[in-house]
Amino acid sequence: MTDEQLAIHMPLPSEAVAIVDQCLQVEEAVTEFLASKAFGSCDGHDLGSDEFTLFIYTPDSLATLDAIRQLLPDDLLRSGAHAVIRRFADDEETSQRVELSEEPSSAVQVSLEPRAPLGFGVITGGATTTNEVFHERIRAVRRRLPGPRQVRSNQASLVVIWSMGGRFGPPSTARERVSIENRAQRLLGVTVPVPDEERTTGECDEVIATSLRAVATNCRELLARKKLDWGMRDVDEAIVSGLGDS
Repeated sequence: MTDEQLAIHMPLPSEAVAIVDQCLQVEEAVTEFLASKAFGSCDGHDLGSDEFTLFIYTPDSLATLDAIRQLLPDDLLRSGAHAVIRRFADDEETSQRVELSEEPSSAVQVSLEPRAPLGFGVITGGATTTNEVFHERIRAVRRRLPGPRQVRSNQASLVVIWSMGGRFGPPSTARERVSIENRAQRLLGVTVPVPDEERTTGECDEVIATSLRAVATNCRELLARKKLDWGMRDVDEAIVSGLGDS
C-alpha cells in the first residue's frame, strides 16, 4: 500500500517560544510510538511563529491519527488544530481535512513559569540524509539541558531556533539576530540558519558549540545596547551543561 502523508497542524499562542520544549517532546513521543507499532514514520516538523506541524508517512492516516491522539496534549489542540491527509494514487492527489479541536482559543492558558533557562526549537523542511546527523546532535545537546525551573528574578532565558533545510524547503537565509521575545519574562530568542550540507558528528558538534557561544555574546551585546540589567548566568550554565565535553 502506498504511504499517505499526514500533516498535523497545531496553532500556537503568541508566546510560542515558551512551549518549544513541549513541541519537541511531542515529536519524540510520536516518533517512538510509530516505530514501536509499525504505523509509519515521523518525517520531521515545522515550527513557525504561530503553528507547530508534524509530518508523518503512514499507510493509514485515519488509524494512525486515532492512535496518536492520546499523545497530543490539550494545550496544543487549541482552536484551529487540524490534520491534513494527502493520498496519492494513479498520478492523482487527494486531500482530506480532519478537525482536531472545537475548543475556543481563550480556553488555553499558557504558563511561562517555571521555564528552562535555555530551550531549543527546530524548523526543518523534513528529514534528509544531509541534515539527519545534525538533527540528532541537536537532540543530544537538548537532552543535557537543564529542565524547567523557577528562573531567578534578574536572569534572562533564551530560546534558540535552528533553521535547517530538507525535503519540503530550504533553510532560513536570514542572518542570525538576537531579539527580545517577551520583555516581561526576560525572554530572548534567536534563529540560527544551518546550511544543508554533509557533516561528520564532530563537525556538527563544532557548529553547535560555536553558534551557542556566539549567540551568548550577541545576547550580552543586545542587553548592553538596550541598557537592560538581565543576567546571563543561567543561560551560560545551561550552555555548558548542553555542550558537555564539546
